[in-house]
Amino acid sequence: MKFLLTLVLVVGTILTPVRAEEPAAPAAKEKGGPVNWLRQHLPMPKFGGKKKADSTWNDLRLALVFNPPTVKLPDTRRIEVTMQLTNAGKKLVQLEFPTSQRIEVLVKNQAGRELERWSEDQVINNEPTVVTLNPGERLEYTAAIATREMVTGQRYAVEGFFPRYPELRVIKAITPQ
Repeated sequence: MKFLLTLVLVVGTILTPVRAEEPAAPAAKEKGGPVNWLRQHLPMPKFGGKKKADSTWNDLRLALVFNPPTVKLPDTRRIEVTMQLTNAGKKLVQLEFPTSQRIEVLVKNQAGRELERWSEDQVINNEPTVVTLNPGERLEYTAAIATREMVTGQRYAVEGFFPRYPELRVIKAITPQ
């Protein structure tokens, strides 16, 4: 009988619709009731929330390299941005890519407005691939970005990242002369 009562309470708790309400002041929260008792005393799975920190990402080093290193307008029409990903750890790392796009490079002005997105004029195919990076190895991907919307003396943020892996993101500033 106790099992049936517990089962009914658990199923009722799970099937009870959740309403969005204004958060109450901490002193006004109710501590009693069967639902709160069940939440406190029964192991309930937690969905969402923070994932366990993965040390794999801590072992990867990401850098942006510009070629040419200094931009002189109007002589420089494009900049080659090379993203370098180095495995500084002791274990191999596998990166899965669902398409042929590996990286994305954005150029933003001081107000945060996006001036250029490298992938806009690139052909991207559905070619799932797994790239293995052994300890001590380095991957390099190069993207060319135009300088046509840049103004001399203004600072721009060049952001490079792997679209499939938001953890692998680097931002570097550049100021054309």
